[in-house]
Amino acid sequence: MAARLVGEPSAAQRVSLTTSGSQAFTRGALVFVTYASDRVDPVTSSVGTTVNLIGVAAQTIASTATVIEVILLHPGQIWEMDCTSDTASNQVLNRHGMTDSLNVANTSSDTATTLGIALMLSTVGAAGDRKALFKLLAVGQVTA
Repeated sequence: MAARLVGEPSAAQRVSLTTSGSQAFTRGALVFVTYASDRVDPVTSSVGTTVNLIGVAAQTIASTATVIEVILLHPGQIWEMDCTSDTASNQVLNRHGMTDSLNVANTSSDTATTLGIALMLSTVGAAGDRKALFKLLAVGQVTA
């Protein structure tokens, strides 16, 4: 499932943005701006708040597509996101990085670097469901 907007749905503004035309995107993937190339790309495990998270892919596109529809991030939004590991209460209110554009790298330790882009607000379902509610953090909200 990846990311799904569950809080502040009125802030779900969609825009069409340029891609490289060489990267596939999956619906629900977290997306960031690559300023040097004037395009958007899917988030990787090494992408943190030092780059600009812009939104979540609203559609799945092939690697040959050059435009993607994106739901823009808004400060009041809450996102249900898939996690790499089972969820636990000691992960709540920790900042987490991403495993890839679709999964949060959830652990019991706070990621107090610019890689900590997702603040876990609560777990969803059973631990094995590997889902939680997150507030995505913008540039400047995490110290290096």
